[in-house]
Amino acid sequence: MKTLGGRILVGGLAIALAGLAPVTAAAAGDSEQSKQAQAVAAQGDGGTSFDFDTEIDLSDGTLTLRWSRVSADPTSPVTGWKITRHRDSFNLDADRRSYTFTGLRPGQRDDFSLCPLHDNVVGHHTECWSEFVTFGQPSTPPLGLALDPVQEGAARLTWQAPESPGDTDFVAYEWSLEGGRWQPVDGSAAVVSGLTSGDTYDFAVRARTAAGYSRPATARFTAAAAAAPDAPTDVKVRSGNRKALVRWTAPVSGSPITKYRLTIRPQLREWVVPGNRTSAFIRPLQNGREVTVRVRAISAGGRSAKSEPSNTVIPATTPGRVWKTRVRQTKKKLIVTWLRPHPNGAAIQRYRVRFNGTTQTVTTRRLVVRKPARGKYHLRVKAINGVGAGKFSRPFVVRVRNKHR
Repeated sequence: MKTLGGRILVGGLAIALAGLAPVTAAAAGDSEQSKQAQAVAAQGDGGTSFDFDTEIDLSDGTLTLRWSRVSADPTSPVTGWKITRHRDSFNLDADRRSYTFTGLRPGQRDDFSLCPLHDNVVGHHTECWSEFVTFGQPSTPPLGLALDPVQEGAARLTWQAPESPGDTDFVAYEWSLEGGRWQPVDGSAAVVSGLTSGDTYDFAVRARTAAGYSRPATARFTAAAAAAPDAPTDVKVRSGNRKALVRWTAPVSGSPITKYRLTIRPQLREWVVPGNRTSAFIRPLQNGREVTVRVRAISAGGRSAKSEPSNTVIPATTPGRVWKTRVRQTKKKLIVTWLRPHPNGAAIQRYRVRFNGTTQTVTTRRLVVRKPARGKYHLRVKAINGVGAGKFSRPFVVRVRNKHR
């Protein structure tokens, strides 16, 4: 094997060749630690040596090969050149010193070779250049590595996207602990287990694109014990019929939440809510009785203090149906009365009375109709509280037999 004059690095690294656009290459059969392209050479007489260089323009999708300083055995002159791309090969005249390939795409992997011809054939003792090339620039390293405890012996490793994504489509990230095996992961976080609190560890994260791997971002962290979360904030309650809706804001610090515990006063009842939620309905509650809620967050690191008390609400709904409607007649008027329905948690404010097609509103449980005409009257009543209006009472028929004067 003999190294020729071209400057192509392998193993996912990228450089500019001939001062032009970048190229990455991985030589067939070489490891990531290889630092230069290899030329396939044979020993013996009739050998030909040459230098080569490349010029790449990704915007045009072209690759230009250039070679020079050809040295051949005078008894076996170069009669031409054989160029191969994948399985396609063709010959060039002996005086050619360059060739341009077109139709290349970023991230596309191609293999090329260049061989001198002697008597229009490739000699058994002829030196050839051969290389696998991937076009495109890998991304820069990921940013902002951070390690947050999740639970005892485990932590969450996070990072941010590279500042420069590279010339090809992003594929994935990989992380490594203490120089070990690279672990692929979707997204920009990974949970690392098997850590010991107080010990220091070296982490590395790299981005992978179709053009290759970025340089790894590295950081050293000391594993910490999982901390108890802060208390939830901004607890608010909205009441309903024998229930209430509670909302709160999750803690912004501490280890991830596994569950929340809601304490309802003055009943001193408790509800448990999964850690991925920040709202819950609590039921059944007693209408008309005050409710105040406090929330506590719980994680692998412990439990938080209770939140500040929420606003106080009173569960309630519309009043029940008016019942036991009664009518008393005198010489000059009708007096209609009824019993107060169940308020259902909110004080009754007024009544709406529908009397023979007309509607009146009163604040007492009594309606007086003065000098009604003789005939039959239909009467219905409903109560109204702070929540809304209840249902009308069942129809009540009043018959006026005397003519009032």
